Amino acid sequence: MPSRLDRWSQYDEAEYRTGGMERVGYDADTQRYYFQEGTELYEGEPGAEFGGQLRHVGRAPARMTAYPPTAADAAAARDSLGWRQLAPFLTIIFVLLLLLLRYFSPYYTSTPPPPPPVEGSQCEEAGLVVYKVVQGDSCWSIANARGWDVERLQRANGHH
Repeated sequence: MPSRLDRWSQYDEAEYRTGGMERVGYDADTQRYYFQEGTELYEGEPGAEFGGQLRHVGRAPARMTAYPPTAADAAAARDSLGWRQLAPFLTIIFVLLLLLLRYFSPYYTSTPPPPPPVEGSQCEEAGLVVYKVVQGDSCWSIANARGWDVERLQRANGHH
């Protein structure tokens, strides 16, 4: 049980309560926990989660796995933090880089670049009239000044 319910304390940690020993087993029949310190094995009192009064049992047996490791186990251990775990993060980074590239690239601007300026003499040779738009002009006012409708003005400027 914690020293106080509203506050953490170092005395709440199992390592402190067991004196630095590692809890290595539990016998459900006798309700005893087993602890190991170095190569020595100790047995706790029945029902005492952190040992209580410990009794020395003897040398701890060597730890063994149920099966010898296979090639698949070795590959799994080698790839435990492999690219598969990083794939979602890397995908997000890649998409963000593409968005930044598109946003800052001059090839993906929202407004097309202005057409190159046309000399007045070239327009006159082609039978066109050059008109410089000033503030306050509208398509309707320009077309109306020439006796045109707005659709004809748009066709004359290549917009239809």
